[in-house]
Amino acid sequence: MKVSTILAGAVLIGAGGYLALTDRESAVVTGTVPASVPLVASDPRPAMPVVNVAWRREGFGLTTSADVIVRNNNAYAVRVDRISCRFRDASGAVEEHAQGVYQVIQPRAEKMIRDIPLGFVSSDAKGIGCTVIGARRGL
Repeated sequence: MKVSTILAGAVLIGAGGYLALTDRESAVVTGTVPASVPLVASDPRPAMPVVNVAWRREGFGLTTSADVIVRNNNAYAVRVDRISCRFRDASGAVEEHAQGVYQVIQPRAEKMIRDIPLGFVSSDAKGIGCTVIGARRGL
């Protein structure tokens, strides 16, 4: 008889003994969730439009940074974790650059997030827009 066959048999016998000795009824948890508690937090991003973007070239014209104004139309504070900006070059190719920002925007308010570094962009690229791609309820 092979060692692997003996080990497999021992594992099956051990598992069966465990199941026979445990009280499976006590593992069942029943209860209700109050209706006022949301089961899944809603995504705040649809109510977080970018109002204005001002971007500029830095580092000998090779890198870009942006100042972005974001409006929070939610009824609660939102922490913006990540913003993505898109650029289009002369050939029509689109480049997308994302950066972590970590700013809290109060309810029904606008905030300018300054000097977001966007990295290297084509020399002939033009900015086409930015969006909030990461956000969650603020503290």
